[in-house]
Amino acid sequence: MVKFHYVNRKSEGLKLGQVVGKDLLKRIPPGPNYKAAIRDPAVDIDVSGKALSDEGLQEIAKALVKSMTYEGEHGRVVRLEEVCLKVNRLTAKCLRSLAGVIALATSDLRDLDLSDNSICITTDQQAADWEEFLESFSRCCALRRIDLSGNALGRRAFEVLARVYGKSEPIDELFTFDRTDLHLVSQTGSADYEIGDGSLMQRSRRTSIVPDDCSVLPKLAQHGHDKSSEELESMVHDSPKSSSAVVIPCQLYAKTRGLRSIPYLVLANTTMDDNCALHLSYIVENHNSAHHLVRYVPPAKAGPPAQQLEAYDQIQGCDGIIYRPNTALGSAGSKVLELAELARKGTSEEIIIQANSLEVDVSGSPLAPCRRGSDARVSQPPLTLFNRRKSVVSTDTGEQSNHVPARTGELHRARSRIEGDVLRDIGSQSNDLWRLSLKILSVSRILLLEPRKPCEIVGTGKTRKAERKPLLPNPSPAMKTAFPRLPLSTPLAPGNPNQPIIVKLPHRRKDSLEHSDLKMTRAVSRTETPPAIAQTPTNDNGYRSSLPGGLDERLWTRIISLACGCSGILNAEQALAVVRWARDRASLQREMEALGKAESAQVWRVLEGMGCLAYAIGA
Repeated sequence: MVKFHYVNRKSEGLKLGQVVGKDLLKRIPPGPNYKAAIRDPAVDIDVSGKALSDEGLQEIAKALVKSMTYEGEHGRVVRLEEVCLKVNRLTAKCLRSLAGVIALATSDLRDLDLSDNSICITTDQQAADWEEFLESFSRCCALRRIDLSGNALGRRAFEVLARVYGKSEPIDELFTFDRTDLHLVSQTGSADYEIGDGSLMQRSRRTSIVPDDCSVLPKLAQHGHDKSSEELESMVHDSPKSSSAVVIPCQLYAKTRGLRSIPYLVLANTTMDDNCALHLSYIVENHNSAHHLVRYVPPAKAGPPAQQLEAYDQIQGCDGIIYRPNTALGSAGSKVLELAELARKGTSEEIIIQANSLEVDVSGSPLAPCRRGSDARVSQPPLTLFNRRKSVVSTDTGEQSNHVPARTGELHRARSRIEGDVLRDIGSQSNDLWRLSLKILSVSRILLLEPRKPCEIVGTGKTRKAERKPLLPNPSPAMKTAFPRLPLSTPLAPGNPNQPIIVKLPHRRKDSLEHSDLKMTRAVSRTETPPAIAQTPTNDNGYRSSLPGGLDERLWTRIISLACGCSGILNAEQALAVVRWARDRASLQREMEALGKAESAQVWRVLEGMGCLAYAIGA
């Protein structure tokens, strides 16, 4: 690995950024460091404490993008593995540039340190840059740590973090991988290999997941089920390698990727308050333990990097998500994070108890095979430690499982208190999810609310139908003059119901015009239903919906979501739940029953009923 360390350099700021950029571009031919870059493309950059600023970082980012995208006959010249940019006066403006670099280093980046900078998320543009920065980690499969400590991130940063984390790819099926599933797919020398059930396909010359010389894979497929993890790694290390091979144990790095796969997320001293803790609690509850995830990323170097990870493990109450210390965090926020941590551990214990009841080995190597009794494979669905913790159900296997529902119930009450305080003190406008959910509710209720059912007149035995009022008031005389209606005698086109038919008369002789005009006038004056409308099925045969326009409920949901600007905020299930809540008159009755309570309590009740208090986290 080539280390670009500039801690002892005298230059700072933009000038130092230009120096780093020139050094990186020397690895591209005909640069003087091209041959060395071919032999060892791995790069480690350390520019900590040099007042780099956003302008200096932009110079480094441009050089990194150019050098990382270059790939000559002998392969790549830059594989970015570690980046240290702490104490450099960086702001939210640098996040978009960093996102482009991270997207190019998804299979190589192992450590990113942005601590003690000035990154703060308050405006819409900053939130968009922050979201793009977080989404750039969606393909990272070897990342060990992200350090954002010492940045006054703000409440909006944690909300966007929870939203992006919920969209990240789940990492199930980790503990059900069997070494016997490893087999060679192609023997043509193209370095295309399939691992397990086909969900992982890598090209070794473009990633650092497997070595360039994959002749060891047939040996792994033949003898892997009899070998331990250490013996498997030695088989990879002892295999012959080409000059551009990357010596990395053949672990399933690409099986875990995204924010959920990062063992350590450091968020200490980020001005976290109770509102931020509310969003972070959902991440803590769903994030897997660090000592499980660290086995699926490359190990840390001996010395300070390894010692730093050991120091994280010693922090009480923080397992992978390092949020202490945070002086602005109140008692309610601390409690909800502690309960989220307990809920995570309780759910893991529940799944382990279920695994033990099926005699499945989940405690050994990450590649431990699933077996029952003899050597037969388990036929049950794969057990996972990464399922959604929202609906934890006790298996009644003993006293060990009785505490899990109690913990989740206490966690729900702790979150409810914080949500009520936020709605009372700040309002629903402080949260994009709440604001847009209520906006969809208002629009959907105007357009799609079910009409009243017929009611019986007391003592008469007759029913009276409630007429549905029109959505728009009667037009004024000025509106009628400005927008006159089409005459009823004008037929409509089959393709577009709002487009009149244009009748074109053929050229005829003058002596036949008198007779033909009379015939054409009679044809045009008839008001007939166009064939496309006449043949349209009605609601009787179940094809057309009873909603306005005959559109399906899901189609209306998409239309209203796009009109309200909710793309990327609410997922499809949440948006559909809001529309169904708006259509149902029973939900309207429940809302009216809470009119005597405080406004914040009414809003909280509506959001809870729609399932829009928190961002959904995919399982």
